[in-house]
Amino acid sequence: MQDSGTRSAGVRPFLRGMQGVLQGNNSLVTAAVTAAGVQVLKRAMSNSALAGGFQELFSKKDSIQVPSPAVMQDDRGLPTSIPFLGENLRTIQWLPAEWQDWGQLKYMQKWSRATEELTEQARLQWKEGAKKVETQLRELSKMPTWEELQRIQPLLQPWGGRTIDQRLKAWQDTVNVKIEHFRTNVLRAPRSRRAELAASAAEVEGTNKMLLGRLFTVLAGDGWEHVLHQDGVDVYRKRIVDLYQGGEKFYCVKAVGVIDAKAADIYELLKDSARVDEYNEECAQVRDLSALSSDTKVTWAASKTYFPFKPRDFVTRVHNTQLNDGTYVIMSRSEDVDFTDGGADYVRTEVLLAGNVMRPCPDDPNKTEFTTIAHINPGGAADTPLGAQITNRICIHGPVSFIRKIETVCGKGGAQ
Repeated sequence: MQDSGTRSAGVRPFLRGMQGVLQGNNSLVTAAVTAAGVQVLKRAMSNSALAGGFQELFSKKDSIQVPSPAVMQDDRGLPTSIPFLGENLRTIQWLPAEWQDWGQLKYMQKWSRATEELTEQARLQWKEGAKKVETQLRELSKMPTWEELQRIQPLLQPWGGRTIDQRLKAWQDTVNVKIEHFRTNVLRAPRSRRAELAASAAEVEGTNKMLLGRLFTVLAGDGWEHVLHQDGVDVYRKRIVDLYQGGEKFYCVKAVGVIDAKAADIYELLKDSARVDEYNEECAQVRDLSALSSDTKVTWAASKTYFPFKPRDFVTRVHNTQLNDGTYVIMSRSEDVDFTDGGADYVRTEVLLAGNVMRPCPDDPNKTEFTTIAHINPGGAADTPLGAQITNRICIHGPVSFIRKIETVCGKGGAQ
């Protein structure tokens, strides 16, 4: 049996390392590690071991691969992507090779979707972890050396003279508060809040790939009606009834043309919110609200008044990327963000699907095969049978001037 002085010297490093936990600032994982450290201390002091441990609860996996079904559903039960398998598509538009890999999403370590099953697993893990910590501390409190630890007064000075039992009680109370906060604000929160809490780089990337899949599936699908050829631009339209409820009232419009400018220059122009007024005369304001990742952001934009409708505003997720073959893509869709700082004079428009695809011409890299697509619900008076007719007529001619304005801004052969 070691004397009291030797024990005291061995206990000091442990208590210094344990100080952060006893101050109530550490997580449940740290608490478990500390409890395991106390076991090591007990073995050193009394040459016995406690049963149990926390390794199995807090073990990590290197990575997980989650197969994503071809058709996902949003919180309304509506499809948010289109399957690419089992469909006999008559390809009339170029389709990127990466699409074949977009059926499965890889989530990095510790990232996962916020589903009912996962949140229930999290709740059970927290409950089990709390029980184990309480059991370990209860057993530790019965150790013959526990009171001896409390008598080491010099080491207690940094803690304001409170005993270890008092500090542990305060720490347990803090853990209980954190667990209750987790249960109340995460497990019992509305689905929109859970989705917000689960947002991550992996989730943003997965959503972007599903949106890109939707974009190229619509572009490559059949059913397009050619409605206009003007100034070297071909305009097509078709009704889409399988993306969002209510969107079938408005045509999805696609325009294709060749721009005498480099694809990289067009890409740099379109992804810069500060340059919108250079090529889009209908846009009155644009503001970047937040960055979801290095290539994805949320923006607010407002249009000018277009008789007979009131001015519209949009809150959209904007994603820009370059594919493996050198093709550039900028796409957007409405984001459910409560933003009202723009004012009450606007009618909120829902962007169901919008994107620009820029592919260098195979025979001349200084020119670009440019495709733009838009499917929107303007809302307000436009979301009526008469309003839909007016909107469908107006949107046919807009893409022609849009494409030619981009060519003017970028200049022949691309900006220098």
